[in-house]
Amino acid sequence: MGLILLKKEKNQSLGIWEISESINELNALIKDVKFDHLKSQKRILEILAVRVLLKEMCGNVKLDYNEYGAPILDNNKNISISHSKQLVAIIVSEFKSN
Repeated sequence: MGLILLKKEKNQSLGIWEISESINELNALIKDVKFDHLKSQKRILEILAVRVLLKEMCGNVKLDYNEYGAPILDNNKNISISHSKQLVAIIVSEFKSN
């Protein structure tokens, strides 16, 4: 199914993706995602869906992780990622929540 919600406001964006694609289908939508170290197909699908959704929301922004495993973006915006069953949700904001 793919993108089921994309809501952009002045200082924040919310996106929700329903994972119905295969690993190959999602992988074809993005480049340079390394998941060779993962064995779980569910985890691979989540990672690919996050990258596809983020590209849909922010273009070619780079997603990385800090030393504590928290996601960070190279555009100085804040990001929160959640996934459950077949859904992935991302919030990107100029504000940092506490």
